[in-house]
Amino acid sequence: MKRLVLSLVFFLSLVIIGFVFWGPISSVPKELPVVNKASEQAQFLKNIVLYESNTSEKNWTLRAVEASANEKWLQWDLDDVSIKFYNQSSKTLDVTGDKASVDYENKKINMSKNVKAETASGYQLETPTVSYDTESKTLTAPELVELKGRSKDHRSIKLTGGSMKVLMENSTVQILGKLIASSFSNTGEKVEFSSRRGELYTDKQTIKLLDEVVIKYMDKKITGPEAIIEYDEDSPSLISKLIINGGATVLDFEKQASSENLEVDFKERKFVFRGSPQIKQGKDTITGEEIVFLDNGKKVVINNLKANVTEESLEGIE
Repeated sequence: MKRLVLSLVFFLSLVIIGFVFWGPISSVPKELPVVNKASEQAQFLKNIVLYESNTSEKNWTLRAVEASANEKWLQWDLDDVSIKFYNQSSKTLDVTGDKASVDYENKKINMSKNVKAETASGYQLETPTVSYDTESKTLTAPELVELKGRSKDHRSIKLTGGSMKVLMENSTVQILGKLIASSFSNTGEKVEFSSRRGELYTDKQTIKLLDEVVIKYMDKKITGPEAIIEYDEDSPSLISKLIINGGATVLDFEKQASSENLEVDFKERKFVFRGSPQIKQGKDTITGEEIVFLDNGKKVVINNLKANVTEESLEGIE
């Protein structure tokens, strides 16, 4: 059964290092003593390290400048805290905060005041409070979350969400509530997007938008049920590709195009519609096996045209 290993460093008159091995949770008493400065049961420590691991991997490591613990070492109050979380012993997330508490009976870690986090993929997050459940290996932020990319470039992504849940075992950051974000393409145009929720990943720079996706790019409004945003390998803060599956619609001032699947290459300014694609322009509907917008839609290529339309509607179409 998994054991928690505590490494404590005491800076008093001498340096004393102690290791405490915790047994099964069934041995924990139901009532915990109250920890406060006046209590004789409180233990006051400096520069402590706590960590949790099992026989095959490390789960998390916590460091704090100051701490107080109750007599049975089951409840901790910590100041100036940092925690590193791991998945299969590879670091996935760093979290810092001014205050934290560790509750071994309920297997919880709570952090508050100036909470900041950074994923291994470079996303930086801020939120008022977070709570980590050691059983489910899930970090939860119940309040507003603000996210930005690692780069100090003003073109790097800026995102807000109603709340957040990080699933350590599959390296996924779930943004819940209304997601609103902006970034830039790898050719310098601003891209704005929103959805009801989304997913980021601690090990790669990809964003997945879910439910009622709306994307604004140049003169176009793009909608769909879900979308994947990929970043440029050479310029990781800039968007290179957009993929929508399950039904995409693109609107501009002149026409509306739709298909089951859509792929946008921002560098080429190319839109590829597949899966029953069609264009509606005025009273005409144009269909084909594949429709391609070139130069952001100034030129349209249709493979196997399947509609008869007016000559005016066919201008700019091959």
